[in-house]
Amino acid sequence: MKTKLTLLLLAFIFLTSCSSSKDYFQPRVSYNDFVSHLDAGYVYTETDKDPLEKLTLQNNDCTIVSFDEDGNDFLAQPGHRPKKGRYMVFYEYLKYFLKEENNEIFKIGIAIRVIAKIQTNSNGVDLGSMSSLGEAYKNSQLTGAYTMSVVGIESQEISNLIPIFPLRINEDSQKIIEENVAKIKNLIYDEATVISPSKISKRSSSI
Repeated sequence: MKTKLTLLLLAFIFLTSCSSSKDYFQPRVSYNDFVSHLDAGYVYTETDKDPLEKLTLQNNDCTIVSFDEDGNDFLAQPGHRPKKGRYMVFYEYLKYFLKEENNEIFKIGIAIRVIAKIQTNSNGVDLGSMSSLGEAYKNSQLTGAYTMSVVGIESQEISNLIPIFPLRINEDSQKIIEENVAKIKNLIYDEATVISPSKISKRSSSI
């Protein structure tokens, strides 16, 4: 019982206290970069005995992508309260280090990502946390579904925690996602988990 409460608390902190990235540290250039994880390149070398030792920084990111009638995508600013329409919201837990290459600074590490594909039915819906999505769903302000993925983290147990199909946004799916995120965060340190740090975000080094 105590372990379960701990997992739920960790998930709650991750998914309900998620704050938007700073303006200058855009996670990707566009929606298509989210799909490809920016860069699938493997940057960890076999000479590094424990890649987690390098991942000394960590934070939660929340990025909102809006779509216009033509399907063009835009990154919303922090604190954005959108008009009704189509959105994708990326809630991420990142563990990483910084590396400069070709006048760009990359976050290189691992990520746990929850993606919400949403159609809002009214203006001003708060998309900044999963808990706010649950409230908006109960008030019939939105419809949508969750998907879940990981970057640079692999094990059979973790694979079993990632839903095969999208989960419709409701109270039950929110609970499932929260519990699974907490379990994956614990499994990062399991001996059976393979850690393969990748480039997960970038910004210009001139800023």
